[in-house]
Amino acid sequence: MSTIQAPRRGAIPSLRHALAAASPYAAIAGAPPNYIVIPQQISMWGNDVHGDCVTAEEAFAKACNNPEIFISDASVISWATRHNVLEGAYLSDVLTWMENDGFPDTSLVYDDGAHFSVNWADAAVLTSAIYEGPVKLGIAADQLETAWHSTGGHSGWFGTGWHADNNEDHCVALCGYGTISWLAQQLNVAVPSSVNGNQQGYAMFTWDSIGIIDVSSMIAVTQEAWIRRPTTVTKSTAAWSGWASEAGVLTSDIAVGRNADGRLEAFVRGTDNALWHKWQVTPNGGWSGWVSEGGVLTSDIAVGRNADGRMEVFVRGTDNALWHKWQTTPNGGWSGWVSEGGVLTSDIAVGQNADGRMEVFVRGTDNALWHKWQTTPNGGWSGWVSEGGVLTSEITVSRNLDGRMEVFVRGTDNAMWHKWQVTPNGGWSGWISEGGVLTSNIAVGQNADGRMEAFVRGTDNAMWHKWQTTPNGGWSGWISEGGILTSDIAIGRNNSGRLETFVRGTDNAMWHKWQTAPNSGWSGWASEGGVLTSRIAAASDADGRLEGFVRGTDQALWHKWQTHPM
Repeated sequence: MSTIQAPRRGAIPSLRHALAAASPYAAIAGAPPNYIVIPQQISMWGNDVHGDCVTAEEAFAKACNNPEIFISDASVISWATRHNVLEGAYLSDVLTWMENDGFPDTSLVYDDGAHFSVNWADAAVLTSAIYEGPVKLGIAADQLETAWHSTGGHSGWFGTGWHADNNEDHCVALCGYGTISWLAQQLNVAVPSSVNGNQQGYAMFTWDSIGIIDVSSMIAVTQEAWIRRPTTVTKSTAAWSGWASEAGVLTSDIAVGRNADGRLEAFVRGTDNALWHKWQVTPNGGWSGWVSEGGVLTSDIAVGRNADGRMEVFVRGTDNALWHKWQTTPNGGWSGWVSEGGVLTSDIAVGQNADGRMEVFVRGTDNALWHKWQTTPNGGWSGWVSEGGVLTSEITVSRNLDGRMEVFVRGTDNAMWHKWQVTPNGGWSGWISEGGVLTSNIAVGQNADGRMEAFVRGTDNAMWHKWQTTPNGGWSGWISEGGILTSDIAIGRNNSGRLETFVRGTDNAMWHKWQTAPNSGWSGWASEGGVLTSRIAAASDADGRLEGFVRGTDQALWHKWQTHPM
C-alpha cells in the first residue's frame, strides 16, 4: 500500500427529515449509453487536511461546467470556514446554502440550482442524472480509501467487489457511466485482469482523482444521492442593477427604440389595445410617464428609425393590415395612424437599407414572405411584393457588413431558411436552408467584425447558434450553448462589441450569457433573477450600457441595466 498521507473525510449523514422532504429526481429521455466528464483541472480542495469533502465536491461539480470553472483551494476552504463546515457537513445543508451563496469570483458568484434526491439503485434514473450534471453521493469510504491508495492517490483506481457498509462519512461525485472498459479507455488506464470490463460501472471523483467503481460496489456504500439542476448558476455581483418597475398594464411584449439624441423609448400594447409608450427624459436617465398613441393593435409592435433619426412604429390592425405612425421631427411628437394595406398573419419586422430607406417584412395569408419599402429615405412606401417561401415563424431582419439586408425564418421542416439582397438596396436571392430543428423564432446579432450570428432554441430547449465564417460570407455549423429556454432569444451588443444573449429560464428568471471577448467564445449562463411573463427586449443606452425590459407577474414593465458599459 502507498505510504502517502491518508486523506480526510467529513460527511455527516443528512437528517431524516431533510431526506424525506426532498423532491425526487425524474429521469429525462436522451441520455447516451456511455458518458463522462473529465475536467482539465481538479484538486484536493482542502480535503487532504480538512474534513471539507462536501464542499470540495461542490468545487468539482463547478469544474465539470462547460466552460470549465476552476475554484481555487483557498476559495473552497474560505467558503467552508465561513459556513462552519470545514471539518464536517450535512450534504443537504451545503446544497441548500450553495443555491444562494455559492463560490465568489471577482464580479461573479457560482451558485447551485435547486437540488433533488436521486434513486442511486435505479440505473436509468442515475445515468440520466449523471448526464445532466455530476451526482453528489454520501458514502462509507473505508473501501474507497483502499482503492484510492492502490494508485498512490492518482486517477484510474478501480473499486469492485465491495461489501455493504452504511457508515456514511464521505462525499464524492459520479461524473460518468458506461462499461468499465469504456470508462477505463477515457481515463487512459488498463482494466485489471480480475475485473470484467464488460460490466457497467461509474466514474467517481474523490480526493483529487477520478476512478471507476462497479454498480454493486457503488450501491453497497452509498447512503444518499443528489443532483443540482442546473449544476452551476453563474450570477453577476456587480455588472447589473436590480429590477425596477415602470408600471403600466401590458398586453404585449415590449419593443424598444432609440431617439436621435440617444434616449431609449419603450412601446407596448395596453389593456385598451392601444399603443402606449414612455421614454427616457434624458439620455441614460429616468423615465417619463405612460402616454397613449391610440390605435387598436392585434400584434406586437415593431420600431424602426428613419434616415433622419425619426422613429417609426408598425403594427397590425383589426383589419389585419399594416398600420404605422412616426415622429414628425427627430426626438419629437407623433403623426396619426396610416394604413399600408396588406393582410398580415405575423408580427412585423423592420430593416434598414444601406441608403437609409426602411423596409418592412410580414407573413401573408399564403404563409409567404411579403415586403414593402420606402421609395426614398424618410419618404413614402412601395406596394407589397412577395418573396415566396412557406414560413412557420416570425421574420427576423439583419444587415450584412456591406449593407445588404438578410431575412431569416423557420420553414415547414423546422429548419432555418434565409434570403438576402444580392446588392445593397437591391433585389433578393432565392431561399437557402441552414438546417437545424428550431422550436423558436430566430434572433440575429452582428459581431464586432461585422459577421452575423443567428440564435435559436433547439428541440432540447437549449440555445443553438451559427455564424458567418467571414463578413458577408457563408455559415458555420450549428453549435449548442446549453441552457433550458422557455422563451425566444434577445440579443444585445456590449460597448466592447461583445454579443450578449438573454432568455427566460425554467424558473421564469432572466438568464444571459455573453462573448468573453469580441468575436469570440461564450461565458456560462448567469441568472439576473426576476419573474418574467414575456420575451425580453434588449437595448443599449447612449453610453453603451445594455438594458433588459420585460413584463412582470403584475403585467407592468420592469427593467434592469448594466451599472457601467462593458
